[in-house]
Amino acid sequence: MEYNEDLSTVKINRLWRYLYIYYGFLLSEHTCCFAVFVTVHILANAADAVLRAIPIFNNVSVITLCNLFSVLVYWIQACVCTIVLRKKRYQFSHYLNQLLKMINVVYKKRAWISLQRLMIFTFISLISSFLTEMIFFISFNDFSSSFNAIVIIANWLTILILNEIAKILFIYFCVLIILNFECLMTKVENATVFFSSLTKRKLFNYQHQFYKILQRLDDVNKLFNPLLAAWITGDIIYICLSLRIAINSISEFSFVTLYTVRTLVVLLIIYYYAARVNEKARATAVVITVLTDLQQNNHSPKMTYSSSSHVHVDNWKDRMFIQHLSLDSTGIDVSGYFIITKGSILTFIGTLLTYVVLLLQTK
Repeated sequence: MEYNEDLSTVKINRLWRYLYIYYGFLLSEHTCCFAVFVTVHILANAADAVLRAIPIFNNVSVITLCNLFSVLVYWIQACVCTIVLRKKRYQFSHYLNQLLKMINVVYKKRAWISLQRLMIFTFISLISSFLTEMIFFISFNDFSSSFNAIVIIANWLTILILNEIAKILFIYFCVLIILNFECLMTKVENATVFFSSLTKRKLFNYQHQFYKILQRLDDVNKLFNPLLAAWITGDIIYICLSLRIAINSISEFSFVTLYTVRTLVVLLIIYYYAARVNEKARATAVVITVLTDLQQNNHSPKMTYSSSSHVHVDNWKDRMFIQHLSLDSTGIDVSGYFIITKGSILTFIGTLLTYVVLLLQTK
C-alpha cells in the first residue's frame, strides 16, 4: 500500500486485503500456515477424486470418466494457482498500486466502481453454484451424504473460491490497464484540441507514458504466466467434458449446465477484457502518432485531417508509434502462444459450437 493518497485507492487496497485474509494461509509469511492450506487442499481434492472414482469400479461409463477428469482438471488449475499466488504474492499488490498511480482521480473512481461490480458478480455466482451443488449432493447421493458435504465445503474453501477470485484479480488488472490507456488517450485528445499550446516536452511525456503503460502490461503478462494459460486450457477442457455429460445424462443436465454456463461466462469475460486491452493500446498509439505527426511537421489538426497527401515521418519515435499500429503482439499474452484479441473470442466460440454440433451428431 505505497500509493494511498486518495480515497478510491485506499478502498481498492482495503477490499483486496480483506479478500486475501480468507486464504491468508496462502499469502502468509508463515510456512506452517501455508503447509496447512496445501494439506487441506490436497486431502479435499483426493477425497473428491476417490468419491468420483468409486462408481467407475462398479460401472465404467463415459459419464463417470468425464466426472473424474473434470475434477482432475480443476485440481490442476488450483495447484497452478496456488503456486503462482504464493510465489508472486508481493508483486500483485505492487503492480496494482503502480497502475492506480498512473491514472487521475476520476479514473480511480471508475476503477473502484468496476471492482465493486466484479465482486458482486463473483459472489452471486459462487453462492448460487455452492447452494446448487449442496442441494444436488444431499438430495441424490445415497451414501455418506454428510461426508460428501464436508468434502464439497473443503473443496470450495480451498479451490473454487481461490480460482474464481484469482480470475477476478486478472480481470481487474485488465480493467486498470484499459483505464490507463483511456486516461492517456483523453489527455492526448485534449492536447490535439489545444494544439497551439503543445510543446515538445508535453509530447515526449505522452510518449513516455504510453511506453510506461506498455511496460506495466508486460509486467502483468509475466505476473499471470503460466496461470492464464492454465485457466484457459483447463476451462475449455472442463466445458467440453461438462457438455458431454449434459448431452448424455438427462438426470445431471440442469446441474452440469449451471456449472458450465458459469465457467463459460467467466472465461468469456476474461477474453473480453483481455481483447479490450489490445484494442485500447492500438487506439492510443493512433492518437499519439497523429499528435506527434502534427507537432513534428508543424501542421494544424484541420490541415492534416483534410489533406489527402501522406506526410513522411522521419522522427524515430514516430516510426516506433507507427510500428505499434500494426503490431498484434501488444496485449495480453497467453504464455507466448497467442495474444488475446477480438478474433480470439470468435475463434473460441466457433470452435465450441463446432464441438457441440459434433456431440449432437454422434449422440
